[in-house]
Amino acid sequence: CDTGEVVPFHGQLRVFTRTQSDVASFRMVTRQLIVQGSVTTGRVQRTFGVPLVSIKRGTKLYRARWAVGFFASQPRRPAKGRRCPRESWTKPALCSPPARRSRPYRW
Repeated sequence: CDTGEVVPFHGQLRVFTRTQSDVASFRMVTRQLIVQGSVTTGRVQRTFGVPLVSIKRGTKLYRARWAVGFFASQPRRPAKGRRCPRESWTKPALCSPPARRSRPYRW
């Protein structure tokens, strides 16, 4: 790894060449091998130390979206329940002040 490249082998054949920082292509190729039936999820887990949940999630992504799923940008969800600044408590659902208890908690 003096040049910063990683070359995984499958048997005696080179599978692909990637840089150390290119994690998306590593995930895509290992999931491709799993879907093709060339390697099992347990073998990938033991060999590379990847959590089984991550392998299953990536395999599901590969089956649904193929290689595009690993390299496309992920959609972001808007934050829920953000509080507005105290000066603009105009929206009652999101920006109302927290409710106060009339009596203290009893333990």
